[in-house]
Amino acid sequence: MTARHGLRTGRRARRTALLCALAVALAVTTASATVYNDISGRINTLDTSALVPTRTPDPAAPSPTASPVPTGSLTLLLIGSDGRGGANGQAIGDHSVDSVLADTNIVVHLSQDRDRVDMVSIPRDTMLQIPDCTTSSGQVVPGRFGQFNSAFAFAYQAGGDMTSAVACDITTVQSITGLELDGFVLVEMAGFVDVVDALGGVDITIPNDMSSREANLDLEAGPQHLDGTQALAFARARKGIGLGDGSDLGRIERQQYLLTTVFEDLRSRNLLTDGRRLYQVAAETLEALTLSPNLGSIPALVGLARSMEHVSSADITSITAPVAAYAPDPDRVQLTAAAAEVWAAIAADRPLPADIEPNDYGQDPAQP
Repeated sequence: MTARHGLRTGRRARRTALLCALAVALAVTTASATVYNDISGRINTLDTSALVPTRTPDPAAPSPTASPVPTGSLTLLLIGSDGRGGANGQAIGDHSVDSVLADTNIVVHLSQDRDRVDMVSIPRDTMLQIPDCTTSSGQVVPGRFGQFNSAFAFAYQAGGDMTSAVACDITTVQSITGLELDGFVLVEMAGFVDVVDALGGVDITIPNDMSSREANLDLEAGPQHLDGTQALAFARARKGIGLGDGSDLGRIERQQYLLTTVFEDLRSRNLLTDGRRLYQVAAETLEALTLSPNLGSIPALVGLARSMEHVSSADITSITAPVAAYAPDPDRVQLTAAAAEVWAAIAADRPLPADIEPNDYGQDPAQP
């Protein structure tokens, strides 16, 4: 089993960068001091630096500059977190007790010359070696071999806060990839519902009927207009997807497709003619995000957008880290040797290996 089973489509132009889209919206939203102060006050940050081991910097490696226009390569971790209680649990078909999980982890690499963006998803069901994680309570979660998303969950339980959870997630990703992450973006999936609703919904195309009682989802193949609750259910559903693939790999493709579609919509709409909608979208987006301190300001986000103004959609690639079946448990996967090639390419600021096909969900059912 590999991560190269993505549906083929001609819709690869629908790739875009989350932070770039948000920053473009912020750049045009903050014309007045009142709006600037209001929007700035909605930016949430977490400082995990005290809990994440750091390496000695390579003196030969170029260092990213600060805003307003950052330069140098940047490698960020995009984390999708969702609690499983209340309305969010109903939206995703999980009615269990409250818990906080991070089922989406995407390594996002911006090249030094800003001529490409590479997005690599690590499946939540990946079995790997999780390192020791220190939490904000001082308790250390011992290292162990286990499922990837347990790193976030166990650290949250031990530390009692998101700082502990995010720090352990970052520590684990750095341990298994050998990369030094430059920052992170935490997306609260329940807040993602509000972002989609603020946009007035999102238009997608699905290649198959989807009917999931657990996720309250019933969609026909072809073009669909989803509200926020439907969009979240579409991204989270594991059963009734109609492709014989209820694994995390198939779900990753839908999540990547939905995220890039939403933020392509955000970036492409002429919201300047609708100030009220523009403000609402920017406010709801920031409510759904928590950022590392180096990204957590309007100047930093706008500066990042400006540094990427020449990046086209064709320069952005999304893949799933190469995995194979994990023999002791057919419902789990493990990273392959090809994953090491992916991490090495990112570390060296090279394009991803050409033999790893990008994920590309959303094929028109009428197309072969």
